[in-house]
Amino acid sequence: MPAKRGRESAEADAVRRTLRFLLSVSSERVLGKSILGGHSIGTAHWFFFEDGSTASEDECASIESEMSALVAQNISISKSEEEWSNAVTYFRDKNLIASQRLLQTRTSRFV
Repeated sequence: MPAKRGRESAEADAVRRTLRFLLSVSSERVLGKSILGGHSIGTAHWFFFEDGSTASEDECASIESEMSALVAQNISISKSEEEWSNAVTYFRDKNLIASQRLLQTRTSRFV
């Protein structure tokens, strides 16, 4: 496996995470559904809804429109800290099982 190329790779990772976040927020705002996945398939990524359903063409267009609207607002994304118990509750309520499991490996009060 080739080694990552430093800055280029870090920038690509940041863009990937930002797009995934934008897609997730847009999906929740438009459809009230959380997405899971983000697995690489060739030059694309595969996502699915937490309930296992797929998006119709109209739903995809609505999500895309919301994503464009959010980008046009030029809203900054900032890091924040949350108490561990609040984070666990949030992820449980959103049925984000992988995130819940990741938190089980954390020992600090804030995450």
